[in-house]
Amino acid sequence: MDARTARGFSLIELLVVMAILMLVLGTVFTYIATMQRRYTQEEERTDMFQQAREALDQMARDLHEAGYPNYRQYAATVFGFPPGAVIPAAPAPQDNPVLRTSIRNAVGLASLATTGFIFEGDVDQNGTVDSVRYRVIPGPLAGFDCPCLQRSQMPKVAVDPTAQPGTNWQVVVENVIDFNFTAYDSSGAVVSSTLAAPPTAPQVALPNTNATSLMNVETLEVRMNVQGDRVEIDTGQRAQSSFVVTSRLPN
Repeated sequence: MDARTARGFSLIELLVVMAILMLVLGTVFTYIATMQRRYTQEEERTDMFQQAREALDQMARDLHEAGYPNYRQYAATVFGFPPGAVIPAAPAPQDNPVLRTSIRNAVGLASLATTGFIFEGDVDQNGTVDSVRYRVIPGPLAGFDCPCLQRSQMPKVAVDPTAQPGTNWQVVVENVIDFNFTAYDSSGAVVSSTLAAPPTAPQVALPNTNATSLMNVETLEVRMNVQGDRVEIDTGQRAQSSFVVTSRLPN
């Protein structure tokens, strides 16, 4: 073909090709962006699940040590009673101020309230009784997305368990949208609960700091719902996950 008779692409043809190319590239980039968002979404969901599960596993381990060691592991002389003496039956050991304030004695559950609970136990198994607290705070809290579940652990000092001074609160779960618990005795009866008893009864015994009542708690069931930071692609809502941990207490 003679160069003088050869013809190239017209402007319209070039524009059509460019339009098709832009459409294809736009589809590809949209797909890639969607995949990246899905990857980030799944990563955040995994992080959320792992954070909540680790926190509840820690809580379960802590509660398993609630009330240990206690006066049963020691001679009465450890608590200041004379040689040969036994711990008096009255007041009951859980109400005895000498035992309640002793740094050797872990009283177990000390307080159940709507926002959290306090208990004592050697959670590190290092021979030191700790005062351990869990609570949910609404925030705001710098650097965190609240409501948040916090944990505090401090060595017990010689005061009543409900009056332990000092805390070192640390956030263990962010974006907590629901936190509740139910405490049961050995017969399965509810001792304390943040949930209303069905159908419309009020909450059972909260706040509860009664030593005798709390010593009857054999099982503590904790339920928590958390949500993700971002809106999900499929649902248009923030992802949510529910967690439950049930711990038997060695009270």
